[in-house]
Amino acid sequence: MRLYEQHDQNAAVRIWRSALKATDRREDCFQLLGYLYQAHMDWGKYREAIEFGHRQLGISEELDSPTMRAETYLNLARAHERLGGLERALSYARHSLYNECGTQCRTGGLVHLTVARVYLEMGGFSRALEGLQGAHKIATSIGDPSLELQVYVTLSELFGRLQDNNKSATYASKAYDLSRSLQLGDLNSSHHRAALLRMAAALRKQGDLGDAHDYCMVCIVFLQA
Repeated sequence: MRLYEQHDQNAAVRIWRSALKATDRREDCFQLLGYLYQAHMDWGKYREAIEFGHRQLGISEELDSPTMRAETYLNLARAHERLGGLERALSYARHSLYNECGTQCRTGGLVHLTVARVYLEMGGFSRALEGLQGAHKIATSIGDPSLELQVYVTLSELFGRLQDNNKSATYASKAYDLSRSLQLGDLNSSHHRAALLRMAAALRKQGDLGDAHDYCMVCIVFLQA
């Protein structure tokens, strides 16, 4: 994890793969597969991520663990959403909600967020807003700033598509302010970049091209760090 947080992803993945071969404990295998899934999602290798998700699903069924199944179905939903398989993503998200651990569970919040993103791509804006409201309720109830940040980023995108540039800018600003409270060296750095890009997009639509350019340049600096 330290290597991954230091952006040495290749070394981290080699260690995770080695550890996966060296252990027979199913719970450890499930966790290692989750790390490998996330690494490949971050690399944009979504089909490989799906393979790790299916291996997780086998373990969750073997152990008959609703919590593991919820996480696995969420992982599969997120990967299929990125690949454009929206109907399949919704199906996996519903399976995750069926198994998830209730209103105080981060997994449930991420499922609502994923459902919202799927409906956003399908043009179902009211359903997307419902999902985001559910995700935000969980984020605030469990005190999860990373989840809350992702909700604000998606809300900014939603209102941007609805041509409500003021609301889009407001939520982009909330996301950016929240992102600055997160440690940039950890896995949340991608969320910080997303907040920067939403700020740039919102400012561009408002005609503030100079400020939009500045936010883009800051994002490039983080990408090069």
